[in-house]
Amino acid sequence: MFRLRGAVNTLPKIDFILVEAAIRPLYQNAPRFTSVYDFLADHGFHLMAMRAWHRGNRTLVETDMLFRRDDLMPPIDPSVDRIMEHV
Repeated sequence: MFRLRGAVNTLPKIDFILVEAAIRPLYQNAPRFTSVYDFLADHGFHLMAMRAWHRGNRTLVETDMLFRRDDLMPPIDPSVDRIMEHV
């Protein structure tokens, strides 16, 4: 379905992954956001950041996503109640 599947044996050696995925159909056979997210979550990664890309009428069509391996730091730090970043 998408090329990340060919890297299953390499993923345990990778700390960060930057990947692009479609929110709306854009290219033939392009991976969709939910497929990429679920695949990487199932292989021990969590989403750290997203950069959204719009086209024409400001419709969200694709996104760049940065994932970090869970082993480096858990996705949720129980000692922190809430962190808010303003961009």
